[in-house]
Amino acid sequence: MTGAFAAIPAANTAAPAKPSDTQPMVSPPVQPVALTASPSAPAARPASAPVPAAQPAAVPAAPAAQPAEATAVVPAVEKAASKGGTVIAADLHQTDATQIAALSRSVDMAAAQAAAAAEAARKEAFILRGSPTAQSALEKARTKLGVPYVWGATGPSAFDCSGLVQWAFKQVGINTPRVAAAQSTFGTPVDRKDLKPGDLVFFYSPVSHVGIYIGDNKILHASEPGQPVKISNMSSFPFHNARRV
Repeated sequence: MTGAFAAIPAANTAAPAKPSDTQPMVSPPVQPVALTASPSAPAARPASAPVPAAQPAAVPAAPAAQPAEATAVVPAVEKAASKGGTVIAADLHQTDATQIAALSRSVDMAAAQAAAAAEAARKEAFILRGSPTAQSALEKARTKLGVPYVWGATGPSAFDCSGLVQWAFKQVGINTPRVAAAQSTFGTPVDRKDLKPGDLVFFYSPVSHVGIYIGDNKILHASEPGQPVKISNMSSFPFHNARRV
């Protein structure tokens, strides 16, 4: 070629070389890859690291001892809970209420025992020393010594036997029955051997006469028509019974 085209170099028309089947393949060089620990995988333990001792299983602490009040209300609480009910204050304080009631009963019992002991002491003194009130009635009757006997009279200027007794005890605040037979069931029975001043002594059967014992087997009484209020030996009359007022 000449002219303008002479400067253009001729194209290389040679076909590119094909690799031969027997020509070795050249692999690209392998780049080293840094090995890093996976975030989810635990780091390998060094061989020299000690193995931690096995931890004992946690043992639940034993519940503290409940006071008597608490343990006593547990059944009430469990019963309400098992029924789906509401535990009210009365359930929670059931033991307190029981203890208060028991204490109240013990106080009442102690008071009753003290009252019984006092009553027994009073009765013992009543038997040993007689009735102070009856002795006061005897002293009132003494002031009527010499006053005449009149059947059915109740004083103060004349008396029959039961009228004198009724008047004397009325002076110390005690109202006795009117006639001797009724008076023989009034008050407390007394054995003849235990008679004390102021006791009432009854005679005959049925009862028809009464006198006030003054001691030494003697009575003060309004005896019979024509005789004044006087002191007599009670052995002169058939003894029936005695009472302490």
